[in-house]
Amino acid sequence: MFGIRPKGGVTSEPAPRFPRLLRHVWDAFCEIAGGIQGNGWSHPVITWQSLEAWSAATGQRLEPHEARVVIRLGQRRAAILNAAQAKKNAGKN
Repeated sequence: MFGIRPKGGVTSEPAPRFPRLLRHVWDAFCEIAGGIQGNGWSHPVITWQSLEAWSAATGQRLEPHEARVVIRLGQRRAAILNAAQAKKNAGKN
């Protein structure tokens, strides 16, 4: 489920199809995430300012509810990457 596979690598269910109506939101998230810059202390998040700069640079505009999804995805991405980094660093001690 959700791309998580058992240790054997065999899934009992096929992966769900990507919702076609959300493709443009996912594409926007991927573009913006590729351009955000961190401060060296943690993984960067997508801010409203970075979303606004992306919109101005590309001429693309998201609906408010779509923009909130992109912001939340950016926060979730950073939280996952930070947790993975903390786990990796904990193993070094």
